Amino acid sequence: MEGIKEKNYPNMDKMEEAKLEWIKNVETSSDIHEKLFYRFDFSGKLLSLGESKSLSSKLGMHHHGVQPDLAGYTLQDLFGWTRSQSQSQRNVALSTLSKIIEKDRRQEYEVGEEVSFVQSLLNAGFLFVLRLALDEKADVVVKTAVTCLKSLICPLPCEEKMENEKFLFCDGCEMEPLTTTRSVELWKNDKTDHQVASKDLIHGLIKINVIGRLRFLLEFVNLELTTILDCIQIIERFCQHSLKAATVVFENSHLMELFSKKLTKLAEPPLPPPSSNNNNDELAVLASMFAVFRRISQAGRHVCKRVLEFPTLVDLAFRVLAIATTGEASSSSMTILEHVKIEASKLLTVAVSYGYLTEEIRVTRRSFLDEVFARLHDRVLEGRTELLGSDLFFVRFFLRAIGKLEKQSGAYVVGCSIVVGCSIVVTLIGRTSTSCDEKKLLSVLMDFLPISSLCTDPAAGDAAEIDQTTAVGEVKGWAAAKLMKNEKFITSKLLPLISSLAAATAQCSSSSSSSLLCCGGPTYKCSRVDCMSDVAALNHLPVDEAARRELIECAVDCNLLVSLLAYLTELIRRCCRNMAVEVSRWFGAAFLPSVKWMEMDLIKMPSLLHSPASRLLLSTLDLGMKIMRLGKTPTEDNGGYSHLLHAIALLLSTSLRHGQENAFFQLLNSTLFHPDLIRYSSSPGNSPPRQLDSQQQGSTYRPLLKPTTISLNNSLSRSIGDGVSIDTFHVHSSTVALLPVDWPFVPILDVYNSVTIAQSKPEEMSSVRKLMSSLRLIEFLENERPFYMGKMKTSVKITRLICVFLAGDDLYAVKEIRPLLRSLCSIYCQNGTSELDFFSPIAGITSFYDFYESLLEHYEAVSMRDKLFSAVVLLPLHQSCQNNRKSKLSFWCGHKSALSMHSVTEDELLLPMDCYVQPYEDDGEVLQAYLDVLLDGTVNPTRSPALYKIATSHIGHFINLETSDAGRKMRALVIQHADDRLKTEVCLTVN
Repeated sequence: MEGIKEKNYPNMDKMEEAKLEWIKNVETSSDIHEKLFYRFDFSGKLLSLGESKSLSSKLGMHHHGVQPDLAGYTLQDLFGWTRSQSQSQRNVALSTLSKIIEKDRRQEYEVGEEVSFVQSLLNAGFLFVLRLALDEKADVVVKTAVTCLKSLICPLPCEEKMENEKFLFCDGCEMEPLTTTRSVELWKNDKTDHQVASKDLIHGLIKINVIGRLRFLLEFVNLELTTILDCIQIIERFCQHSLKAATVVFENSHLMELFSKKLTKLAEPPLPPPSSNNNNDELAVLASMFAVFRRISQAGRHVCKRVLEFPTLVDLAFRVLAIATTGEASSSSMTILEHVKIEASKLLTVAVSYGYLTEEIRVTRRSFLDEVFARLHDRVLEGRTELLGSDLFFVRFFLRAIGKLEKQSGAYVVGCSIVVGCSIVVTLIGRTSTSCDEKKLLSVLMDFLPISSLCTDPAAGDAAEIDQTTAVGEVKGWAAAKLMKNEKFITSKLLPLISSLAAATAQCSSSSSSSLLCCGGPTYKCSRVDCMSDVAALNHLPVDEAARRELIECAVDCNLLVSLLAYLTELIRRCCRNMAVEVSRWFGAAFLPSVKWMEMDLIKMPSLLHSPASRLLLSTLDLGMKIMRLGKTPTEDNGGYSHLLHAIALLLSTSLRHGQENAFFQLLNSTLFHPDLIRYSSSPGNSPPRQLDSQQQGSTYRPLLKPTTISLNNSLSRSIGDGVSIDTFHVHSSTVALLPVDWPFVPILDVYNSVTIAQSKPEEMSSVRKLMSSLRLIEFLENERPFYMGKMKTSVKITRLICVFLAGDDLYAVKEIRPLLRSLCSIYCQNGTSELDFFSPIAGITSFYDFYESLLEHYEAVSMRDKLFSAVVLLPLHQSCQNNRKSKLSFWCGHKSALSMHSVTEDELLLPMDCYVQPYEDDGEVLQAYLDVLLDGTVNPTRSPALYKIATSHIGHFINLETSDAGRKMRALVIQHADDRLKTEVCLTVN
């Protein structure tokens, strides 16, 4: 400025310095921490500090006031731009934020887990900024806002692929609602938009009427195809959120009327083939609408019935499936056709699973299904063309439909499709190597084709009874169906295939990448657990593409293995009982040792893998129990493989999720307490091995563990395919196990709760039976199944046992219960204090201090100087236990009157005396409490020998080594008031 004044330029006599600040040299930013430096370019790339300093100012990335020498924009910069008066700035900001959100959800940024850019935006109110952007008049801004909203809430592409893979499984129609809360309070009108959005993102969007705005855009705004598809996909995401959200979408009359008009327009004959771009666009929109209607239908059978009443919807779905597949499968037209066929098949499959559309299929099933199987016959048996993905969904839909029809008519009809399907099954089983798609097809056929009934039902007839005009493929298929129960086929083809698949899944489970997938390795992180449901995060999907591909292959192998084991079990039950010995030998020697899933944490597995893995273990149990019932179990290893079968049952007991109540109920009734599985492996002398009372165990645990009637009936209906009884395919909280790992202690907790919560005295005989059953099972599991009990912390197990002492006045002293308590306490204390941190979080207990207080009060009231009770009370007071100072003061001061009742000796303690005296106490208040009870005679060596030893050891160490005023004061008190024996015990020498 001084230079300008000296040059005396014309018209520069009056200068406004503030307006000329921009021409000054930019000051270099300092004190920048690399870890806290987050600037982005317009593609959403996170710039490093070096890149930001080196980028040219000509790239348009220096237009900000803070740190103007650095290129790139912070989230704060971009967030401010979203409400700029300039349309182009708003559009650029939304576009950049959309890319940042997508990359953050894909976990492409190498930042710490505590950093979430999506979370930061949501905290700043980005949800409402997006809603305002949807109301813009400029189409370009609206398009960008829709894209940004899709990036924020819609499933990731990898999740969509996983969902397609899972749909082919027998439980594929089940859908986990992606809501993180089930609170009905959020749907009340007294909550503000911000309150709702902070708890549940999708619910918040519904509350601010995003559905109505999207409907308006679809109906009145001339949008591009990509924006139309994005809008429909957002609506589909709303339907996936919860039953309530799906109902809200369906009851939006304007939106449904718009969809109805589009369906009517598309239904105008003929349905356009996928040739031109316009036709491709129409098919893409149709596929998206099929997906929305399928999501709504999965919410409940009644809403599904209303969906199917939409004019032309079902007709369009069948017409789409009838479109001939021609051309290259890799072309864009064929990709769109494949997509719309898959979505049509999925919609019809859900409808059929509820028991609808039976009349439509009754008319079309023979010709339509025979045509599909003929095409499959050519592709699989003769290898003319590759197997298309839509073919798999074809087969799944039509076989499920046939099953519904035959169940309603009460008769089984052998058709060309069925026997040709058997021919395909025999061919694929006999092949030495099969592709992943062929395994999927074989699994679908084994799951939904009634092969076992065809092979063993005498009413099915013989090949000679088939009409002579029947196609050659049908006759060959009938011969194949008869071959499937041939012993030579089973031993030479079926068993080797099962063994190879078992080896493949075992190798997958032991490989480094897959073990990371199944046991909490690098997975997509959830951007905000309390308000948004990141689909990939909820399903623990791996980040790496190769790992996801391996996950799919492993799930396919596992699902096929389940189907083959179920078929083998059915064959042994119906027509091949004489093969039980050979199958038993193969089962125990070759198959069972290769099942490695029992070594893994199933509950942490991705959703795609958990379902087939848990069903694999259930099928393994079913086959093993079937062989055992036939009396063909080998006995060379003291019980054969009963130990492994019970290990699988225990693993499943805490691995089955919500939605699998029926499988758990069967496990509870038939396997978990089977007399052959709860038998001790050895016994003293030559006496037979002891076994628990199976009937008593079952009668104790089943009433306490069985699922609710409603959830059990829903799960049963879904598992057997009883569409009339299925209310919904929504399965809530599928990532939560049905049972906690400490379920063996449930009867103890039940008796304890009946006393402490119900405030009533339980029936003594009933309580004794419950406690005895529980303690005996726990003792059995500790001795025979330590791998399972090792999943619980020792402090948790002892805390559960303490409930026995708190249940009633003298139940712990019953002669049948007391030795069990002593035995279990000895087991839990045999490893010292390494796992006895009682003040770390324990499930079911808010405060262990309060729990311990009730134990002290109960001991004082009912113990009658019981030494086992006293030893248990002392356990949380060992010196290695963290944060027990308050409890020590309560024991030595607050309940001082009860100290004389602790007559337990050093030999009768559950822990060695060193655990109570090492390391020496250094807390002044606790030491003063020790000294007080010694000097006033409350604790003496005659009545309380163990307590006397503990107190004198700590006091003796302190007054002999401590030179502080506190040490000298205590020493003086001992000299003045203690007797000679106490002085001797504390090693005090009086001069």
